Parts: sequence; structure tokens; C-alpha cells
Amino acid sequence: MLGAVSLARRDTQQALSYYEQALTIIEKAGQRDELTEMFHEMGSFYAHQRKPEQALDYYQRSLAIAEQGGKPAQLARSFHALAGAYGMQQRYEEAVSYFERALALEEQIGNPVTIFQTLNNLSFIYAEQKHYEQAMSLLKRSLDLVEPTGNPEHIALVLNNLAGLSQEREEFEQALGYAERALAYSEQTGKPYPVAMCLNNLGGMYRKLEQWHKAIELHARCLALAERLGDPFKKLQFQQCECLVTCYEALGEQEKSTEYRLRAEQLKEQ
Repeated sequence: MLGAVSLARRDTQQALSYYEQALTIIEKAGQRDELTEMFHEMGSFYAHQRKPEQALDYYQRSLAIAEQGGKPAQLARSFHALAGAYGMQQRYEEAVSYFERALALEEQIGNPVTIFQTLNNLSFIYAEQKHYEQAMSLLKRSLDLVEPTGNPEHIALVLNNLAGLSQEREEFEQALGYAERALAYSEQTGKPYPVAMCLNNLGGMYRKLEQWHKAIELHARCLALAERLGDPFKKLQFQQCECLVTCYEALGEQEKSTEYRLRAEQLKEQ
């Protein structure tokens, strides 16, 4: 769809124009499934723009039509989308309710990918409220679900989330274990960005533990990957330089600290 292409190119006004044109055509044609899809796309457009009120309006309109059709997959998707928009507004009770309704339908359908996504996202809502036990339980269910699939990207994502949650609970040994496993699975994907994120997260954990040499190794690897990814990842490059400054200062290595401070300043100016 042209709207999605324009959005991917960050041309939001052009994307909105295409979506509105498509919506007018579909409404005139009275095509129910296409209208459900279009309202959902419009909701996702506004969610992407961090405009939850507009997103909710379109998601609710999509749900109203989906309820007439009674297709479980459409309903589950609508519930999931509404939950995410309520989460953006910090309306956690509504978010939990809709995620649970989505999960019930997804378990009926039996698609492990959508179940894993919902468990993961529901865990974020509980973590935001500092309900760490519920969040951890959901992530462990998610991990049990995705590990048998052998999908390294999904497994790495859940392990990374478990690592972050364990760190929040100050369970550092457990956090490191999850983060190391997440890195190993990310490396299997062959995709540099997930690997870079895992390296950054793991480096941050070692910094917190003041294990400076290990942190330097990880942040330096992340910086090298971020440089390979190019200009869109200048912010990540800057963050790694700042982390390396902290590490080298802690070790009293002023020359290396100055080197990375200068690199950080150059990146900030670009």
C-alpha cells in the first residue's frame, strides 16, 4: 500500500493523504473486510506517530466492523491494537483487558507467533506498573512457546526482555545469563541491528557491575556494528562513544577517554 511505503520513508503527510484517499474509495465500495483493514491501517499510522487518541478512534471503528464479521483473527488483531493504544495512554486496566481478550482468541486459533507477541506486550504493561512477578511469568510463558519453534529472532527478543526485567529486579546474575543467551541467538539471525542492541544491553549491565574491561569489549563491538549500519544509527554510535568514555574514565585511561569524547562530540555535531 502506498501509505505504508510513504510512512516507511518517513513522509507522514504523503502517507496520510494516500490513506485518506484509499479510505474514501473503500467506504464508497462498501467492502467490509477492506474497510476493517483500512481503519486498522489508519489506527496504526496514528499509533506510529504517537497519537493514541486518533489511533483509538480508528482501531475502535475497525473493531466495530470486525465484530459484525466474527472472524477470530480480525478480532484478536483489533483487541491487540486497542490494548497497545491504551498502553500508550497509560490506561493500564483497559490495556490489560484488551490484551487478555486478544490472548484468549489467539490461543483458540493456535498461532504461536501472535500468542508470543501478546504475552510479550502484556508483560510490558505489568512491568510499567512494577508488577514484576506477573511480567516475569508472562515472559517465561512466551519463552516456553518460542523456544520449540527455533526462531532465533523471537527467542532473542524474549530473552532480552527477561534480561531487562531481571535487571530491574536487581537480579544481576540472572540478567546476565539471559542477556548472554539473547546475544547468542541474535548472532544466529545474521542481522546486525539485533546483535548491536544485545551488545549495548549487555555492555550496560557490565557497566552497572563496574566490570569495565568487559563493558569496553561489548560497547566497542556495538560501536563497530553501528558504524556498519551507517548514518541512520548515528545516535547509537554516539551512545556507545559516551559509554566508552565512562568506562575508560573509571579505569583512569584518560587518553582513550579523550579519544571517545572527541568522537562523541563530532557525532553530536552531525
